[in-house]
Amino acid sequence: MSGSSDWAVSGWWIGRELGRGGRAEATLTRNDLIELWVKASASPKPNIRHFAEDLTTWTHELGATEWVETMTTPEVARRMRQGVNEVATGVEIWDMVSMIAAEYADPFARCSANVVRDVRAERPRGLSTAMVDSIRPLEENHPRTAARNAMIATEQCGTVTSTRDHADRFVETPQSFTSEIVAAAMRGYSGKLVDYLDRIADDDGNEDLEILSSAIEDMTIRYGEPDVADRSPSAEEIEFVEQTLESYLNRRIVDTGDLDRPLIQGSNLYTSYDVVGETWRRARRNMLKLHIAEIELTDDLVTRVYKSNRHRATQDLRRKLFRSADRTAHAQHPESYGPERTELALGHRGVLMRLLFARAHRYVMDSSIESSHPWGKKYEGPLPCWEREVVLDILLSDAETVLDGSVPEVAAFIDRGAVRPMVRHLLEVRRPTNTLAPSPTKSVALVMQLLQGALAMAINDDDIFAGDGIELVGKKAAGQTWTQKSAEIIRRLRTHRDEWTELTETNK
Repeated sequence: MSGSSDWAVSGWWIGRELGRGGRAEATLTRNDLIELWVKASASPKPNIRHFAEDLTTWTHELGATEWVETMTTPEVARRMRQGVNEVATGVEIWDMVSMIAAEYADPFARCSANVVRDVRAERPRGLSTAMVDSIRPLEENHPRTAARNAMIATEQCGTVTSTRDHADRFVETPQSFTSEIVAAAMRGYSGKLVDYLDRIADDDGNEDLEILSSAIEDMTIRYGEPDVADRSPSAEEIEFVEQTLESYLNRRIVDTGDLDRPLIQGSNLYTSYDVVGETWRRARRNMLKLHIAEIELTDDLVTRVYKSNRHRATQDLRRKLFRSADRTAHAQHPESYGPERTELALGHRGVLMRLLFARAHRYVMDSSIESSHPWGKKYEGPLPCWEREVVLDILLSDAETVLDGSVPEVAAFIDRGAVRPMVRHLLEVRRPTNTLAPSPTKSVALVMQLLQGALAMAINDDDIFAGDGIELVGKKAAGQTWTQKSAEIIRRLRTHRDEWTELTETNK
């Protein structure tokens, strides 16, 4: 399942090129380490994005276990699950994280990420193109989440994080668990199909509905009942979860010293105590989801859920305080926010948008589209090809637009409605000789794919669902909720990411 990690010697990351530019030094962040690990790891490997996301999740899960902390050190375990963008000094910490990645996180991530391939093989046949486009996003995230949850919580799938012995047993004989893990992923997938079918079932006379219904029935026979965990919990389930959470908190009597820790260094205005209520609300919600999914709420699982939600609630409040402080400073000292401090004058959102453009520009700069393109014939023209050059120019012009204070919406710059006719016009006027695509129509399509894909790769799902989500998704339609609008944007992002990966990775 897992390729050899013999290359991961002490300090293996030093000197390797980072996606954000520059080369890694002995000191780096956990997220940088994961990015470099995915690039360096042996092929064949899963879809790059799926592999990176699952490796990130497994690193966090393993860092939350007592046995990994015992194998390494408390600081190494903390680095695996917290402060993922904090720089750690020296190679010792990252050598230990790499050891855990090689022995456990990498094989776990390959297993959970690879279920997408099995799920796609089960995509119902005979559906219309429009229906295929609608259900394609359902094949990615939820099946992987279902696979990971099953690997953590069920004996048949390994209970891989419960003890080191369980983890070793899984790594030694992964094939013993594969069929059950795939079945769990398929139940997650069919559950999403059931949910989707329920939402469109009023469309009478649609042949796609019959095909979907038949496919769900077939998957149920082969893999078990679909996971439909989005239903409302019963009163008994709510009472059970609340009692479980209350019992946990009463036993732990959450460390009072930790509760009084300042939220922002040097200020006692807010402490960790201020996030207790929000932590309880989030932990209760997520424990209800787990309970509905029939995952046992063990002491270890409740501890991990509570600590994880407490950390996220703390980070969210800290971000809000920083943004509030910045706005107050701007109002009280506008003279400090001149042209030389454009980023602060634009506020958090402008900085975020500039960062997105910079990330996207780096993706396009680093792409090897000239050698990975789908048309077979070797490209022998100057680098970059005309299509890539146009995309780089567009991204630079967008960054300048942000500097001028005119920040576009994510929804607008992802689909780029005005770009297509502009690119056609440039083709007609300039008549470039260094196009990569074999025809003008395909050149325009390639520009759109590169532009949309790079921007989608640059945007994290958390950028949409976090506290700034409403600023990022733009305006919602009449009768549409912000959750629905965010979900719509997420679906479009994931489609563009898949196209980017296929375009830049498939033919290497």
